[in-house]
Amino acid sequence: MDENSYFEALREKWERKWPRSLPKEPIYPYGQIPIFEYLRRRSRSHPERTAIIYYGSKLSYGLLDELSERFAFFLTKQGLGKGDVVAVQLPNCPQLLISYFGVLKAGCVCALINPWVGRSGTEYMLGEVKPKIVVCADSIYPIVSQSSQKIDGVEHIVTTSLSDFAAEPDEKAPPEVKSKPKQAGGLSLISLLEESKGSVNVEVSLDDDALIIFTGGSYGVPRACLHTHWNILFKTAVACTYSPSGLIVALYGNRQLDAETLMKHTERGVYLGVMPAFWVAGKLACVDAPIFAGGTVVLMVKWDPEYALYAIDKYKVTSTFLEFSLYEDLLRHPKLGRYNLRSLRSCIGSSIRTYLTARLRGEWFNITKTVLCESSYGLTETHTIDTVAGGFHREDFDLKQAEKHGGVFCGIPVPGTLIKIVDPKTGELLPLGEVGEIVIKSPSLAKGYLKRPDETRKKFVKGWLRTGDLGKYDEDGFLYFMGRIRDVEEFEFHPIEVERRMLGHPAVGAAKALTLTHPERGSILTLVIEPKREYREKLSEKEIEDWCSRNLPSPLLPCLVLIKDELPTTGSGKTDVEKLRREAEELLREKLSKPAST
Repeated sequence: MDENSYFEALREKWERKWPRSLPKEPIYPYGQIPIFEYLRRRSRSHPERTAIIYYGSKLSYGLLDELSERFAFFLTKQGLGKGDVVAVQLPNCPQLLISYFGVLKAGCVCALINPWVGRSGTEYMLGEVKPKIVVCADSIYPIVSQSSQKIDGVEHIVTTSLSDFAAEPDEKAPPEVKSKPKQAGGLSLISLLEESKGSVNVEVSLDDDALIIFTGGSYGVPRACLHTHWNILFKTAVACTYSPSGLIVALYGNRQLDAETLMKHTERGVYLGVMPAFWVAGKLACVDAPIFAGGTVVLMVKWDPEYALYAIDKYKVTSTFLEFSLYEDLLRHPKLGRYNLRSLRSCIGSSIRTYLTARLRGEWFNITKTVLCESSYGLTETHTIDTVAGGFHREDFDLKQAEKHGGVFCGIPVPGTLIKIVDPKTGELLPLGEVGEIVIKSPSLAKGYLKRPDETRKKFVKGWLRTGDLGKYDEDGFLYFMGRIRDVEEFEFHPIEVERRMLGHPAVGAAKALTLTHPERGSILTLVIEPKREYREKLSEKEIEDWCSRNLPSPLLPCLVLIKDELPTTGSGKTDVEKLRREAEELLREKLSKPAST
């Protein structure tokens, strides 16, 4: 099978299944210019419009543009220019957007770092990106300062308090937003913004380097991916054009729409900004897309289900992007009934810890009258959102197909993107219906991994990315994510199928299938269960074992069930598989060391 014939056949299928109300190309309201130019254009056209809501305090487009311009001016006065790296180690707060857009305006490269990664993680990540300036929260200044001393080239550390832009925090703001600034060392961001009253006019090309962002680290050490201004712009346009596809198809069916009609459902929206911006999908949802669309982002430093309900109600949020377990948190919250969520129009999620089910979709629709859809398939290396998964929800078609094929329904590749399924060992194309490695060619493919030439050569091959993910196409050309290659090497099935089915148990919040080494039985299939909060003291391993025996076919039955209150996660919210494996092995040792009950 040659590649041309393979994609010709797929394109015919995609053409037949593509919703007619969705455009065939991403929409760029102001043309193909760097993302920070969208901020400048939005600021000029509506300077008083609210860009950010931060626990009750508001920042206009005019002020966000001015403050980011001042930060860019500060960077240029420090002698920084193209190619120089500025690390931003902040949670979701106005200072992150100010720093991010300022770095890009100055022509520098912005490296986004997890602020909760701890001492060893900070030292590792700063060592990978080699920044000249680090912007961080005052609470982690000691860690950043000590880590920076071990790295050549860090000239300044700029600190800010999470309360700096919360003049009058609302009643439900977290303590760290209400607390007084700490007396940290380094330069004060507030002070330098007051002093740096100037503008910049750096010539920036879409091909210039712009962003360093780390992979999730679910299976080991996170890798630093280098992206250009074009990569950011392209995927922001893709996000704004196709993320509300469930809403568009629900409203317009097969009617063909012009760009103006479609963008009215994106522009001036109110976005809930809670997924962490140091994760590539969180950055798109909380930073790039709202500004590109001229909307408002309601920022949250950390997840708090009651504050999310409060914010949706008070600020009339229209769009949410959450991991699916967080939607469960909202639905199970005892104060849910106090809040009105009917302002919501577009709600999408990501299957990074758990999965979308018909039950979850139905319960969410009953409360909000909004259809909950899978966002897309995507990777840090491609700046994510590589498929359109929304818009195929009628009569739960997407969920029924996912159950039929035993994977996550990912839809159709976004325009300009090619995805093929190959034999992981030989690289040969596989026919539709067969499971193999997902290999992707994207207009927004990263340049590679910083300081990892061998890994870059291994994974970035002639314009294609070898993802390490397993997937398949069905007979209609829809893509399914089937898990990670390393997850299934010891199984005769795909663990994701077990994990999905376990969500049918009313007490299961999340599940992960692993192989552990048993001293007598060798490698055994182990199922680690995270109960829903209300079942943590009630759910037993015996109950899960009995449920599995009644509801799972024999090849999927686990040899061992373990229960943990919470599965460990990475900074981006994904299950930390390696850490979970170590913890599960410890639980297994404890279990084996206990005398058998008689």
